[in-house]
Amino acid sequence: MFTLSELIAIISIVISIVFLFLFLQLHAFENSQRKILFFLILIGLFLLTIDLFVSKGFSEITLYLIPFSYAVIFAIYPLFYIYFRTFVYSNGHISFSNSYKHFVITCSALFILLLYYIPLSNEEKVEFAISKLVYFENITKGNELLIMILYMLYYSQFFFYLYKLSNLIKSLNRDHRKKHFSLRIKSFIKLFVAGTVCYEILLLVVSQRYSIDVYNSYEQLFGFLYLVFIGFLGVNHSKFIIQVKLYQSSKEKTIVPGNNNSINTVSFAEKSEIMRLIQQVIRERKLYLDPNLKLENCARKLHVPARKLSQVIHETYGQSFTKFINDFRINEAVRILNTNKNISFEELGYNVGFNSRSTFNRAFKLHTGLTPREYIIKKTTLTDN
Repeated sequence: MFTLSELIAIISIVISIVFLFLFLQLHAFENSQRKILFFLILIGLFLLTIDLFVSKGFSEITLYLIPFSYAVIFAIYPLFYIYFRTFVYSNGHISFSNSYKHFVITCSALFILLLYYIPLSNEEKVEFAISKLVYFENITKGNELLIMILYMLYYSQFFFYLYKLSNLIKSLNRDHRKKHFSLRIKSFIKLFVAGTVCYEILLLVVSQRYSIDVYNSYEQLFGFLYLVFIGFLGVNHSKFIIQVKLYQSSKEKTIVPGNNNSINTVSFAEKSEIMRLIQQVIRERKLYLDPNLKLENCARKLHVPARKLSQVIHETYGQSFTKFINDFRINEAVRILNTNKNISFEELGYNVGFNSRSTFNRAFKLHTGLTPREYIIKKTTLTDN
């Protein structure tokens, strides 16, 4: 029989595993920003698993991991700050040489915890794990000193990153030029700040007024919300990147000789980067499978102005939006044909987003130089030889 906190923990563990697989499908390790979200999910999974093991009984390995479970909590605020900062200042890439200083307190907390924890007996380690640093049965001077130091470190870090995050919001408010892409980013930063303040205040209230069972349920509930928030950030991450890149490119100006009016231009490198990001979102969400996909509703899904989306596609590839999307559809059709030669061409066309067989055949030949039937015959011949 599971308690409420254990049920929430199990649901949260399942959700975190789903998000990890989703992030891997979205090529998390090809992007340093999404990589941060991946590690935040891993931290959540680690903490939830340790809590579940503690509530259901102890093993030797669980006892060894307890101090690490407390220490990684100190890494959460720095990781969120680094993630949000890259959008506000448009860095795009996260360098360890510029980020390691954010984890000095995390490493200090781990060192202090290990220094205190390792000499304890097994019984004392069990009590330490169950106590949550709040519900000690027997308070000693060592307990009190450790709690005081850790709480000072934790809340010093908490207020420091609240201050840093508020500066990010102020930066977005000051630069009205960023309004095109900053609204969603700013909303997520504000939501994170509001959520963490509520969490910390309520945590203090619950720890003083209620039993450890209520405390555990409260922690697991916020852990669940934490995972949902990170998952939502991860799924929408590519759209944030596109908005930032479009903002940067829209600020590029050039002066036409003999004309005092400046016009917006986008360099080839920037067009290529924007197109790569747009392609990534279209692939991730398989937008091309929608037979009714138009420039306007695709632009809405990507949070990109339709005119800008059309311009970048045309200037980068010399293609219309329809041809650009059809290329995705035909590549998908070729992938299916390579694994399933018995599928009917009419069914295949509908499956990859075409409204009619004739349109599918025409697009397939334009893309590959062969009709679907000719492609199958050629593929079969090459295989037989």
